[in-house]
Amino acid sequence: MYFLNKLNAVQRLFALLLCVLTLAAAIYSGLLQQPVAPPLLAPLDDTANSVLKQSLMLCSASFSTARLIDRGIAFVSEAEWN
Repeated sequence: MYFLNKLNAVQRLFALLLCVLTLAAAIYSGLLQQPVAPPLLAPLDDTANSVLKQSLMLCSASFSTARLIDRGIAFVSEAEWN
């Protein structure tokens, strides 16, 4: 920040323009979309995938059980007792 305070207005404008152009070139070329963090986050990603699979299995089992109970209640409520 001290460096920017030492520049005059034209130099600050040029530095800002240079930063904007550099950022635009990096975005346009795809440089910022390159995989930088995935090697560092791979262990967390593997753990998250396994937890997601377990959660989906538990969720589907719970949903199936709830549907079965609902169908059972509907069947019993429609039964006629003589």
